[in-house]
Amino acid sequence: MEKLTTSRAIEFFICEYYKNKWEVDKLTFHDVLYRLHITEDKSLRQIAKELYISPSTVMVWLREQGITKEKIKC
Repeated sequence: MEKLTTSRAIEFFICEYYKNKWEVDKLTFHDVLYRLHITEDKSLRQIAKELYISPSTVMVWLREQGITKEKIKC
């Protein structure tokens, strides 16, 4: 069995919270961050406030998950 680190535990509890809030069966940490930042268009500050963490932590998580709002140049 995989050892549950503090970081993984936080991700797990965030996923469980949003599974209940959004009434979905399966949800990954990436799904949560993508929905909050891209779909719901929330800023780092808004997400941080909602999760009771620092905006810099949100920024690190988004980078780790490969989530960005960069516009595609044509």
